[in-house]
Amino acid sequence: SILDSELCFLIHCVFSPYWIQGCVFWSILDSELCLLIHAGLKAVLFGPLWYLVHTGLRAVVLLLAALKAVLFAPLCYLACTALRAVISCLCCTQGCVLSLLHPGLCYLVCTALRTVLFGLCCPQGCVLWSVLPSGLCSLPQDSQKVDRLDGAHAPELTQKVQRHAAGAAPTPSNASSAQEQLHVRLRTLINAAPCMLFMKGSPREPRCGFSKQIVEILDRHGVAFSTFDIFSDEEVRQGLKTFSQWPTYPQLYVGGELIGGLDIVKELEASGELDTICPKIQKLEDRLKSLINKAPVMLFMKGNKQMAKCGFSKQILEIMNNTGVDYETFDILEDEEVRQGLKSFSNWPTYPQLYVKGELVGGLDIVKELKESGELLPVLKGEN
Repeated sequence: SILDSELCFLIHCVFSPYWIQGCVFWSILDSELCLLIHAGLKAVLFGPLWYLVHTGLRAVVLLLAALKAVLFAPLCYLACTALRAVISCLCCTQGCVLSLLHPGLCYLVCTALRTVLFGLCCPQGCVLWSVLPSGLCSLPQDSQKVDRLDGAHAPELTQKVQRHAAGAAPTPSNASSAQEQLHVRLRTLINAAPCMLFMKGSPREPRCGFSKQIVEILDRHGVAFSTFDIFSDEEVRQGLKTFSQWPTYPQLYVGGELIGGLDIVKELEASGELDTICPKIQKLEDRLKSLINKAPVMLFMKGNKQMAKCGFSKQILEIMNNTGVDYETFDILEDEEVRQGLKSFSNWPTYPQLYVKGELVGGLDIVKELKESGELLPVLKGEN
């Protein structure tokens, strides 16, 4: 009732040469499989002859079912499992091979089934193969592994097979597109900072000796660098090896260009070139001077021009906007180092702080006084 006529005919042809030993074959089949074979025979044997055959088959099945429990129990389990695997291979509508055999038979049986059945029964190239007793399974597709399962987890295995069977086989163009997307992502990561270190773990918690050593070297030389933990993304971990043609980690990049691994960095340190290649951490005082002189008029506040995040910052924004003078802002809430450092640098303990041509004007109270006295506009223009 389930198998089509071609498969019924195939089963009949397989069983016929061994009909003399039919007792063994019939004894290992459970009631469901017997019904399948009956349905196949019924398609050929109509009329009164079917009644005789059906009655005879029922008698044989009932008799051999009793013998099965006593004489063929071990053989029945193994042979029936293997037979179910073959039938699953032949009647899978999605072109997937399901060789869910007893672990002890995997190595002997599945290797043979792979050779014979994979090419015949997998038009979509989606194959589940299990040839190791450990239960290690892979899902290759178009000669590329698309999934993996470690251990004998039947529910998860079923979900993986159904998901890949339901999906369309990837075309070469799709595979090429995926590769291009990965390369774009890798280039973005490499250029995420002027100096990027791809390592195992983080600078605070390196997870291998090589990564720990290279972090110590960079810190010792005051190098400003960002990191990416390759353990957090397997696609990046494997893809970057091919992209950079560098098979190991850590990997150091400066300006988007690969410098090398630990050995190369050690050589650069010994030759003194490391200090000239890698960007240095800017001292806080130098950074503050640079920020103060970023624009002729700089306002350090809580928030920005579009949204003040405190009442004092809001009031000074309103005053500055009414003057018509161009100015830039810096949100101190986004950088704690600048927020605390600027207080000491300018010897002014509160915010907002207004600077003109690198010189501190003052806070909100000073700006109000200058506005009331009419001096604010000349001060902002640098005339006073």
